[in-house]
Amino acid sequence: MDKLRDPDLNNKLAIENTELAYKRTQLAWVRTVFAIITTAIALDQVVKALREPGVKTGQFWLSNSSLISFLLTSIGSLLLIAETFFYVKRTKELMIMRGAKLSKISGTAILSLFVILLGMLVSYMLVIYG
Repeated sequence: MDKLRDPDLNNKLAIENTELAYKRTQLAWVRTVFAIITTAIALDQVVKALREPGVKTGQFWLSNSSLISFLLTSIGSLLLIAETFFYVKRTKELMIMRGAKLSKISGTAILSLFVILLGMLVSYMLVIYG
């Protein structure tokens, strides 16, 4: 019973809980950006399929599909860059509160950087090969 009323333990548990909440939020952003990038690629491919002779559709989508896909991918990448910056900042603040070393690199931040690079690569390919 004494352990539950220990302020140090409660503080440590609160910091751990907050850190896990930050990681869940960051992973939700990664998942959202993956969905945006996938939507951009799918849109580009569907519009290419609609360009086949005999398929009638609106001219706007046919003429601007690569641009729309590029914008979706770029916006998703920019959102994840901003969220990764804030995630690293919040994690450093928690590590300072805990008194831990700041050299620890989070696997979640590495995953975010990978998704950012993937988004930039897809954006580049949509512009060059679109």
